[in-house]
Amino acid sequence: MRLTEIKLAGFKTFVDPAVVPVPGNLVGIVGPNGCGKSNVIDAVRWVLGESRASALRGESLQDVIFNGSATRKPIGRASVELVFDNSSGKAAGQWKSYSEIAIRRVIQRDGESSYYINNIHVRRRDITDMFLGTGVSGRGYAIIEQGMISRIIEARPQELRIFLEEAAGITRYHEKRHETGLRLADARGNLQRVDDILEELDKQQQHLEAQAECAVRYQDLHRQLTAAQHTLWTLHKQQAAESRHQAQVEVERLVQEMETIRSGMQETGEKLDELRLYHRVVNDRQHQIQGALYAANGEIARIEQNIRHIRANREQLDRQLAEAELQLQNHEQQLNEVNENLTSWQDKLEQAKNCHLSCKEEHIVEAGKLPQMESAAQVDQVRLIGLREKLALARQNEKLLQNQQAYAEKTLHQLMARRERLLEEQSSQPEIDPVQLDELQMESAEFAAMLEQKQHSFSTLETQAYTVQQERDAILQIIQSLERDMARANARCDVLQRLQDQIEDNQELNAWMARLQLNLLPRLWQQISIESGWETALEAVLRERIQAVTVDRLEQMLEWEAQRPSAKWAVCELVPDRPVSNDTDQRTWKPLSTLLSCRSPAVQAVLGNWLHGVFVTDSLTAALADRSLLTSGEMLVTAEGHSITSCGVSYFAPDSAVHGILQRQREIAQIREECEQIGQSVLSRQQALAAVEQDDRQIAADIVQLRKVIEEIRTQQHDRQIQIVRLTQQIERVAQQQAQLEIELADLAVQIEEESSQKQQAETELVVCEAERVELEAQVNQAESACQTSGQALASQRSLVQRLSDRLHEMAFGEQDCQNRVIDCERRIGMITRNSVVLTENMQKLQHARADLDESTLTADTVHWQIQRDQHEQALMAVRHELENMDDTLREMEQARMYAEQRLQECGEAVGQARLREQEAEMTEARFADKLAESGETMLEMVPQFVNESPAKLQTRINRLTGEVTALGPVNLAALQELEALKSRRIHLEEQFHDLREAITTLEQAIRQIDRETRERLQETFDQVNQNLAGLFASIFGGGVAELVLSGEDILDAGVQLNAHPPGKRNSSIHLLSGGEKALTALALVFSLFRLNPAPFCLLDEVDAPLDDSNSVRFCELVKRMSGETQFLFISHNKITMQMAQQLIGVTMREQGVSRVVTVDIGKIMAAGDLPASV
Repeated sequence: MRLTEIKLAGFKTFVDPAVVPVPGNLVGIVGPNGCGKSNVIDAVRWVLGESRASALRGESLQDVIFNGSATRKPIGRASVELVFDNSSGKAAGQWKSYSEIAIRRVIQRDGESSYYINNIHVRRRDITDMFLGTGVSGRGYAIIEQGMISRIIEARPQELRIFLEEAAGITRYHEKRHETGLRLADARGNLQRVDDILEELDKQQQHLEAQAECAVRYQDLHRQLTAAQHTLWTLHKQQAAESRHQAQVEVERLVQEMETIRSGMQETGEKLDELRLYHRVVNDRQHQIQGALYAANGEIARIEQNIRHIRANREQLDRQLAEAELQLQNHEQQLNEVNENLTSWQDKLEQAKNCHLSCKEEHIVEAGKLPQMESAAQVDQVRLIGLREKLALARQNEKLLQNQQAYAEKTLHQLMARRERLLEEQSSQPEIDPVQLDELQMESAEFAAMLEQKQHSFSTLETQAYTVQQERDAILQIIQSLERDMARANARCDVLQRLQDQIEDNQELNAWMARLQLNLLPRLWQQISIESGWETALEAVLRERIQAVTVDRLEQMLEWEAQRPSAKWAVCELVPDRPVSNDTDQRTWKPLSTLLSCRSPAVQAVLGNWLHGVFVTDSLTAALADRSLLTSGEMLVTAEGHSITSCGVSYFAPDSAVHGILQRQREIAQIREECEQIGQSVLSRQQALAAVEQDDRQIAADIVQLRKVIEEIRTQQHDRQIQIVRLTQQIERVAQQQAQLEIELADLAVQIEEESSQKQQAETELVVCEAERVELEAQVNQAESACQTSGQALASQRSLVQRLSDRLHEMAFGEQDCQNRVIDCERRIGMITRNSVVLTENMQKLQHARADLDESTLTADTVHWQIQRDQHEQALMAVRHELENMDDTLREMEQARMYAEQRLQECGEAVGQARLREQEAEMTEARFADKLAESGETMLEMVPQFVNESPAKLQTRINRLTGEVTALGPVNLAALQELEALKSRRIHLEEQFHDLREAITTLEQAIRQIDRETRERLQETFDQVNQNLAGLFASIFGGGVAELVLSGEDILDAGVQLNAHPPGKRNSSIHLLSGGEKALTALALVFSLFRLNPAPFCLLDEVDAPLDDSNSVRFCELVKRMSGETQFLFISHNKITMQMAQQLIGVTMREQGVSRVVTVDIGKIMAAGDLPASV
């Protein structure tokens, strides 16, 4: 693909839509600093998917949007589009068929980015995938920005390795391996989770089995507890009914007593009403007399109060008259004092005015002399400043001439010393033997032949190692498959064995057998086997007898008569010589016992007895057809377990855990045989694996040894090559140094002559400058003396004027103070006069008011009202005595009534308490009746069960049962259903577990394949880049050695170091090179990568900045050679680099903060003759 255009709109300083055409393979971008040239490089990096703001010289991705300038507002959107010519069809993926591909990225202010290819919305990954392995990416080598050259030189080994991987085109492999690794990690995580879940299910299964046993115990206790609780509720209901009847009798007795008390209270109340009516009449008469008495007392008190008021007013008026006379005397005295003060202050005011006038005239005279003295002092100061400036300039010139003279002497001395060193160096140049160079070249060729032979052997060993590895992986897969089969078989066998062990789940029966040690005896089903398909038939016929315990004598059962088993159970006696009848007459039926095989004849005899008369039939239809041939006690049985007699059919259905016991026993035996066979296969495969692993280790050891030999040969060859290069460079360097020394000696002779003439001229000018300086110093001293005299006179005059000004202000302030005192005295005189007039008028009013006060009339009224008050007091005493007698009678009757009311209240409370007891008993009876109704039990059904037990005993029984239920703890009644669901889930998880194991094996094989292909391709790339780097470095520097060195053994994990030694230098590190040498070394590495994997285009941002003119020419020649396969778009300020461009694109910033594009085709202009050919 070829880049044809770059379109920008709103990106950084390119606010207006701009198009950067790229018509040729050498396009230069030029312009002044800060005009936005590097923004074009940032735009290309950004549109290719760069997501790091620091790589775009910003703090956030929104910084790429134009943020405004002095004359323009910010915008909210930025867009960059790259247009490629894909006529050759080299684009990757689905875009290969397009002749032109346009890649565009758009970002909004909210930070959301959108990607488009040919106006089709795509993901960022689609764009990065298109350029994977081409060098054009965020970490590729096709975009070289400012400072990237130094970063390449200073990069760590792992960072430099990224460029090698991009050139090798293995980025796609990394992506695939990363995705495969993520899938492998997910599969392993899922496998671990499934394993954890299976382990947890095992714990849950054990827990649920215990819960199921606990649930059975809980149900039994709950039934007993319910029966006892219902009986207790019935007894409580009977007791509540008796309590209710007793409370009703008590209520009737108390109601009768309350009626008797109420009749006595009614009679007492009538008498109290009559007595209270008469008491009210006497009380009214007392109130009338008492009111008249209160009126007389009130009149007497009012008259006495008036008399006291008149006397108090007279005393008050006398005091006010005395005070008014005293104030009038004080006013006359104050008036005399103020008149005296007024006369004194008027005299002081006249004196202050005269002093102020004389001080003002003196100040005007002295202030007039001040301007003339200031002008004279200023003239002296200006003259002094001018002389000082001339003196400083003269001293500066003298110092400059002295420095020039010293520098000339120093330079002349250095030039003489340098000429001596050059002559000495010219005479000490070494002599080099050319025979040594030929010997080194022959040794290098021998080492190359040896290296090729060893590498061929190494390739053969690697092929053998790969074959052995494949064989080992195949054996491992077979072993893993066999182990999985064995694990599944063992798990199935364990499940079947647990089912066999859990056949008898009756705890009481198990305990009974353990006490009698019968659990140690073998069961019947453990000693027999039957043909496949007839297990159900045998179980249907024998039923619980199939679990029978075999004993020596049945008479042993008499010892257990006192403690019989609590469930169905069977026992059989083993007698070897017992005869068995097995005749079938002329009938063709096959006895069921003939299908059995037993471990001992005694067991065979027992089963022959139990199965006598039991024949097998193929189907129910055939059995019904032949049932007429059956005799009494005979039956036909089908494979499904259905039995047919001469007069009936019994259908079989499994009703216990015994069902399937024989089939499970046969399956367990088969599984164990299969496990033994698998174990033998695993053992043989493990032996083969050990032999293969031994071969693998031997081959690996041979590879390591051969790799060391190859490394030693390569090191020796490399040392010979370095010695050849160094010797060649030394010969060239000696010739160049001889020519350079002759040129430098000629230049030194010219410089020594020039410096001698400049020294003589400086000495002459220094003598003239010293005389001028002495004269100026004398003039400055005279000017300083005159300036000091005029300054002192000016300061004395200014001090005198300031003192006169201060005194003038003091005089004005004193005059104003006297004026204010005179005005205050006049104001006080007026105020005192007005106050005296008011006091005189008040004294006249007070004298008239005192004459109007008289108390003789009020004294006569007081005597009249005292006589009436005595009469009312005597009548009031008689009425009060009558009322006291009536109050005693009322109090006695009230006490009798209160006692009756108290008794009546006590009876009412007692009635309320009795009714509460009645209601409580009734509610208790109803509550227990409701409980019994809710439980569906009646008193007639429940009481006979516990007729001899009291409520206390019943409560004790309930507490005991409740304690046992509580001791069980939380009971899961759904444990059986949960257990069945858990088993189904376990089977499903085991299937998932095996699927995940197979997926992990497949993913691990894929990763090994990717690593092998990556290692081979990376090694080829490393060798080729090293070869290109050695040639380019020698071409650029005219010799020298540069190479890439791996910093680890495995190339997949090893870092890459860059070593460079320019001609004539033995630097220990690349960091010791100069800036220009570092830049050329980095460019040699980048172009070495380009030779191996040319990128569609390359962007160079001022990479020639540290280069001088000669190195710039080398750089341009190198770029021209590379431009045959790659487009170059470069930014430069170097004129030599600009001359290389076929087209020049100018970036300007006429408007502050806004970049614009100008395009110039150099070829067309030169063809038209508008520019000289040198440009």
